[in-house]
Amino acid sequence: MDRPKLRNVERIPLSRDGEALLVLRDPMGIGETIAIDEDFAPVLDAFDGSRTLPQIRQSLMMGRGLDVTVLDLQAFVGDLEAAGLLDGDGFRQRWIDCHDAFMAAPTRAPTLAGTLYPADAALLRAAMHQAFGPTPAGDPGCRAVLLPHSPIDLVGPVVATTLPALPPPDSIDAVVLLGADHHPGLLPFALLDKPYETPLGVLQCAQPLADALRRRISWIDREAIRHRTAHSLEWAALYLQHAWGDRVPPCLPLICGAAAIEGESRVHDGVAEFVAVLDALTEDARVLVVVAAELAHAGEAYGRKELDDAGYAEIEARDRGVLDALVHGRPRELLARADDRRGQGRPSGLPALLVLAELVTGLRGQVCAYSLARVPGPTPGWAGLAGAGFRIR
Repeated sequence: MDRPKLRNVERIPLSRDGEALLVLRDPMGIGETIAIDEDFAPVLDAFDGSRTLPQIRQSLMMGRGLDVTVLDLQAFVGDLEAAGLLDGDGFRQRWIDCHDAFMAAPTRAPTLAGTLYPADAALLRAAMHQAFGPTPAGDPGCRAVLLPHSPIDLVGPVVATTLPALPPPDSIDAVVLLGADHHPGLLPFALLDKPYETPLGVLQCAQPLADALRRRISWIDREAIRHRTAHSLEWAALYLQHAWGDRVPPCLPLICGAAAIEGESRVHDGVAEFVAVLDALTEDARVLVVVAAELAHAGEAYGRKELDDAGYAEIEARDRGVLDALVHGRPRELLARADDRRGQGRPSGLPALLVLAELVTGLRGQVCAYSLARVPGPTPGWAGLAGAGFRIR
């Protein structure tokens, strides 16, 4: 730690009791989340792994007029190291411990229970029944659905309108669960061949399908650890359990991240490989594809500038254009329409949406609902939430 290097952590501004703070959050979920004084932001910038603490002190004094003693820098480095936010042997051991514990666990345990939704099963069922209502019998011809992955109160109207598109659970053999992954990853997909657990029960893994997929795509489960903190499939599991109770068919859990789209919007070769293999493996099976992904994540809540009404109207128009390309099964058009509008970034779940567009070619799609919804919290932000169903023509 004589030349400290800060890991790639999120910096979230926070005002508490008149005090300006920076919340440091590890997007990999390995390090602890801590809050520091906002005045220490220049110190964080100086932790680039190239300078000693005396050199950092001199640089801060000369460039920023900030006088921080070496002892204070040492104490700050110790706090960051203890939280797992600095690169080094301590973080690597922490990562190994988390990886081994996660892979040895019999299920993927819920991570949001008790924080973003009730951990008590009865309270959770009541909250979902109030938000979504009862689910009708369903459409036997449905082969794919798109659902958002946000808290129950926020997505209520969209999910309530989309769940009726689901087929009856006894009409399908397996569910391919594909969730958006916003965490760092080197590969476009990550398979987890273990059950997903929620307070309502356990979604069993479609093990034969997982084994067959792994035999054909050797790298498909290389980054299974990404499931540890990716939350999209946890929400999707809850929505399916609300609709189907304990009759959810075996599931194939996969997450899809930014690596599916390479520089200059070139689609990763692994996407075509995955789609071709999955089509071949499920050709004679009754399979439902459930994708958990969202569109716009705009505003200060997502670390972006606030927009005026015209800006939000432009973001909504962009989202609706992406959905139009999606339901018509046009991946290239979807990618072209999914631009960075007004500096608000491309659609949040774009890689997963792109894969869904590839998978539903030949099906008849329909947007069930769309909402550019205000997200709860002290800073303004808006999320593009959509539901869609795809059925046999």
